[in-house]
Amino acid sequence: MKVTFVSDFLPCPPSSGVALPLFHLIKGLQKLHDVTYLYLDGGAHGFADDDSLVANARFVNLEVVRVRRKSRIRRAIDEIFQIAPYFHGFDLRNEQVPAKAQEADVYCFSPFTALAYSRSETLNKKAVKMAWINDSTTAMMRSRINYLHMKGISAKKKLHLLTQWLRSFYMGRLEAAALAEYDRIFVQTATEKRWIDRISNGRLSEQTRVVTNGVNDALFKVPVGTAKPNFLFFGDMSGIYDSLAIWLLKNVWAILRDTVPNSNFYLIGKHASDAVLKIVQNDPRVHYQPYVENIEDIFLSKGVMLAPVFKDYGVINKVLESMASGVPVIGDRTAYNGIPGFEDGTHGIIANSAEEMAARAKQLLDDAVAYQLIATQARRLMQRSFSWESRIEVIDRIFREACADTSDRNNNAG
Repeated sequence: MKVTFVSDFLPCPPSSGVALPLFHLIKGLQKLHDVTYLYLDGGAHGFADDDSLVANARFVNLEVVRVRRKSRIRRAIDEIFQIAPYFHGFDLRNEQVPAKAQEADVYCFSPFTALAYSRSETLNKKAVKMAWINDSTTAMMRSRINYLHMKGISAKKKLHLLTQWLRSFYMGRLEAAALAEYDRIFVQTATEKRWIDRISNGRLSEQTRVVTNGVNDALFKVPVGTAKPNFLFFGDMSGIYDSLAIWLLKNVWAILRDTVPNSNFYLIGKHASDAVLKIVQNDPRVHYQPYVENIEDIFLSKGVMLAPVFKDYGVINKVLESMASGVPVIGDRTAYNGIPGFEDGTHGIIANSAEEMAARAKQLLDDAVAYQLIATQARRLMQRSFSWESRIEVIDRIFREACADTSDRNNNAG
């Protein structure tokens, strides 16, 4: 089977919530199918540099198409008049798609920003179309209201979050319309499936499948160590994670710094804002790295993962990875979205406020037995339920099922 992924993200390095599943999906499906990756260069994230393209070409059969977007004014008008979301708006005139990408039996589009490219006239119209959406866009926007109460977030940022929340009330129709063009829709959790059912009035229920991300098997080999007074936070800070990092540093770390002797805070993620960098510069016990090559190395020396998330959708990859590595997680209730079998106090700790998060973190570091038990039980849960190998088997089965359905439909139409 010829499978072509279409995305405006590159899968390497697998350092974001979009790139991570794409990387592992490709890695697994390449063993079963002829996989091509069509990269929409110049999409929502600008143009890739040559080194990035070369690195990705070593990993997968990479094809690149230069895309253009409509003007910002045109995209804003399209969204206001319910034609298309602002972040779609590809200008598909005079585009040139490589021949290899035109021969696919299955197209897998990810993330939501790439979905609009399915309307390209140069793609195989008889192929199966899959939408792999990491987060429902309108669910994400609607959840922005959860962050307005957080201390330390600027008024400008809160205004932006409020605007996103307001947009969610009319974006549902656009999201449902975009997803309706797909034969199968992959989401991370049952919560997102219910949300898509809601915005589509149940019309998309049959083609929507819940398949959560897995974890890298290498993380299961990280030794479960003893409790260390080190705290860790992961997140691409180009979006809401920047605000979460500021909240964490100003409210949780401010307590832990004074109550946990010799403690350090490690912040990992690209695109840290000036506000975050200022805190890092003024505190020698806060350490910032935009990216780490081997994630296992980070988990080797850390004591506790802090995961304030406060959103009711999506699976949090860094929570899964931390649990797989035997590093206990302390997060709010939603940090454990999509983890079947999770029990508070057994596989991780739920803390819904800054004060509670700091108190539970200190308590865990002071109790070596509890630390080891949670670390061990969390890893066992990940091993039992979150291997990528099991995910690939499910996805391949859905691909074949969808191909059979589409073949029958094409034959009947012909």
